[in-house]
Amino acid sequence: MRATYLTLRQIEMFLSYAHGDLQLNLIDLHSVLHVPAIKAEDEEDGDDNEDEDDDELRFHHASLRDFLLDPSRSKDFYIDRSSAHARIAQHFMRYIHEYSLNTEDRYSCK
Repeated sequence: MRATYLTLRQIEMFLSYAHGDLQLNLIDLHSVLHVPAIKAEDEEDGDDNEDEDDDELRFHHASLRDFLLDPSRSKDFYIDRSSAHARIAQHFMRYIHEYSLNTEDRYSCK
């Protein structure tokens, strides 16, 4: 089974970045990440499936993930999995709130 990766634009939308900002933030990481080229917003919804892998943000080497998740090896670059999952959940909840059909907040403390 092939792993599923998010496209650069999907990550930008999820993190509320402007179109192209994520690519600019990752520009210096091309040696360790495959950072797709920026596409115009109208090109992204096309039916061209020439090379789906070319649109995905991913590590060049699977061992980098293992390195980043091991505190004894990565030291200052260590990523705590629980903290990362919590931050992703926070972004996900904000994304759902911002893009839900019913934007009225029942739990607002107004």
